[in-house]
Amino acid sequence: MKINLRKSGIIGAVTGLSIYLVFILIVKLRPSMILNLLSATNQVKVSNFFMTLTPGALVVGCLTHAIVGFFVFWLIAKIYNSQQKNT
Repeated sequence: MKINLRKSGIIGAVTGLSIYLVFILIVKLRPSMILNLLSATNQVKVSNFFMTLTPGALVVGCLTHAIVGFFVFWLIAKIYNSQQKNT
């Protein structure tokens, strides 16, 4: 069974974009929760840490996550298809 590379890549792009947008919403709605998480994981007090999201950063983040998601899912499907030929 072969996997359609293009559809797999599009699914990856949508997945990457969706995950990015969910995290952006969490950062915008609950910045204190993110600061507490950063403090706990990095063992550093980050009380004066400011997170700003500009429209340009949002566009660049969306594009990069969609492109990387597309490429990763496409690559996994390509490797899977090449392994199917060998068996």
